Amino acid sequence: MTPMDNDATRPLNDDANTTRSSLGGAETSTEYQADDIILDRYKVIRLLGRGGMGSVYEVEHLNLHGRYALKFLHKTQTNDAAWRRFEIEARATNKLEHPNLIKVHDFGVLPNGQPYFIMDLVEGETLADILKRRGRLSVEQTIKMFIQVGFALSYAHSNGIIHRDIKPSNIIVATSSTDRTENSGNTEDSLVKLVDFGIAKLTGQDGFNQQTLTRTGEIFGSPLYMSPEQCLGIGVDHRTDLYSLGCVMFESLTGSPPLVGDSALATMMKHQNEEPVSLKEASLGVEFPKRIEQVVKRLLAKDLNARYQSAELFTADLVGLDTEQSLTSALNTLPAPIVEKEGWHLSKPVSIVSAASLFAIGFFFGLANPQEKVAEWVDVKPDKQNHQLPPIGVLPTQSSSIPALPDSDATKQIDKDFIAAARIITPFSELKPYNTRVFNFPNFEIGDYHAPGSPQTLPPWTVHNFQGIYFHPNINFRRHPQLFLRFRPDDIRTLNISNTRTFLNLVADNLSDADVLLPFITHLKTIEILGIADSEISAKGMKCIGQLPNLKALNLERSTLNAEDLAKMSNLSHLSLLSVYSLPDARPIINALKTSKNLNILRLISCNVEGKQLEQLANFPSLIELDLSKNPLITDAEMHLVPKHLQTLSLIGCPVSPASTKHLAAMKQLRFLFLDISLWKPEQVNKLQALLPKTAIQIAKEKRRNNFAKNTLDWDSAY
Repeated sequence: MTPMDNDATRPLNDDANTTRSSLGGAETSTEYQADDIILDRYKVIRLLGRGGMGSVYEVEHLNLHGRYALKFLHKTQTNDAAWRRFEIEARATNKLEHPNLIKVHDFGVLPNGQPYFIMDLVEGETLADILKRRGRLSVEQTIKMFIQVGFALSYAHSNGIIHRDIKPSNIIVATSSTDRTENSGNTEDSLVKLVDFGIAKLTGQDGFNQQTLTRTGEIFGSPLYMSPEQCLGIGVDHRTDLYSLGCVMFESLTGSPPLVGDSALATMMKHQNEEPVSLKEASLGVEFPKRIEQVVKRLLAKDLNARYQSAELFTADLVGLDTEQSLTSALNTLPAPIVEKEGWHLSKPVSIVSAASLFAIGFFFGLANPQEKVAEWVDVKPDKQNHQLPPIGVLPTQSSSIPALPDSDATKQIDKDFIAAARIITPFSELKPYNTRVFNFPNFEIGDYHAPGSPQTLPPWTVHNFQGIYFHPNINFRRHPQLFLRFRPDDIRTLNISNTRTFLNLVADNLSDADVLLPFITHLKTIEILGIADSEISAKGMKCIGQLPNLKALNLERSTLNAEDLAKMSNLSHLSLLSVYSLPDARPIINALKTSKNLNILRLISCNVEGKQLEQLANFPSLIELDLSKNPLITDAEMHLVPKHLQTLSLIGCPVSPASTKHLAAMKQLRFLFLDISLWKPEQVNKLQALLPKTAIQIAKEKRRNNFAKNTLDWDSAY
């Protein structure tokens, strides 16, 4: 692969042979030959590209012997005011230190008045070239790429820098020499770079010549990705970048930008007045997950206040999506469950593989409605002897455990509808030929449900090539837990019964317990992914979870529970993924997991993990992702005990400093590393980054990390 066609290497427009300024028509700046010396310290190696706006050379620093990219901008492209704006922003960009950004090392003006930049020289391929070659990316590839772009934007915005020119040619998939020979074209494991910060100010692309814009066919690229406010020429803030990012994400998924007119001006008018079609329509019928449609739609909102309000929120949602996509992809490789006399089980064990920062931010998403206490039922116990649906009990008319409901006819009718539905014994699903299943849910909202290739529709809902469904019950369904008994034992594959994390919950500690619900799901023998975050779970509830023979992923974040009860679960060693938060002692869990050969992902947040447990974790051969955030006993002294085969490691809130650089650098399989920003200076991160070139290193504050988790949990309530 040739050197990267990016901010540091590509021609500044599509015409690589242009020798005159596209604006002024004057001759371009001085040409250089190999071995020419520039500024007494840079030796020209070769020309990388030339365009109407400037040229880019590969150069070698004569003293440091490092290779860099030297970009010249033509004098005809600037004026005094533009140069002053550029200089201010270039100085700010020079201070940005992030693995997903290309570093600007030096800038200034040559004696002949020609502006220049010295940047990192990175080899790879632009997203524009990838899309030109492939047409479009898969959902999984897009999510993984834009997580890294989101990290870059979040960091830049927090430092007061707005990009203003996000487009496919400014997103780089960097590759090493090994990647080019062994893994050419792979975008999933590569480091992604966002480039060209602030150049648009210098080159005058914030202000447009109206005559140029109205000439048919002269769309130079940026108008395809401009926000409505940028097209109007009014002031912009960081949210303009999020709109542009939405345009690029749309194109990555469908193969074309969301809005294209006959001219640049026509395209800009569309950005102001026309809503883009859905991803499905733009791709001529390709099905996309509901959540990815929602993310892109929110990015492309015309109203600034309707968009994501920060790149952090966007990135948090994408990481949540990456979790869901990765687990779904892994679980889709499983064979269908089979029945034996002893019960339900999978015919083969499975290993769920970690994705980019899987579980680094969150696993399941909270309910849309405010959390309420789950209604209790009397004289109703799920049948533990067989898989038949037991009799349906009756909701008592007087019960102090039933939450007060608003005194409205609509609310009373909803409650009556759910009570009536709970009294029916007929299963929700009908078995049809050719592995098809039809779900006859009630004709009112019960929650969120979907399956691979079968997005949620009004009932009857048909699922072809049935492999189990995802179900997230709403608060009304949860108040009538007997409704779970209407699911067949093999209906549900992923179940999320987490509580919503609201302000009331945080202040009053008013988290409902899961013990009322869990006895009603033990017959669901094909559940593989279970989320019970922000709940209270007793030993009784843990025993119920232990009765799920095919459980592979369990999220118990911020739930109140006893570690000993969790350790006693009979299926604990079968888990591929476990996430717990704020336990006084994690030793019982780690001791119980020591025989596990399946555990891929372990999240022990604020669980008082210490060196002895870390030493035990090093003996977990299948562990590839470990989150130890907020464990103050994990210090530099324990870093030599961290498993060297990890792919993702989070140490936010741990006193791990640059003194551990040697031990961290030995983890050559790391792809994502999260460190506490209070302990690491930019130059120290750069040193570690040089030792781990294929690792995306994110430094963050503990508070910011927690906000990621909270915003991910509030996904559903955001729409």
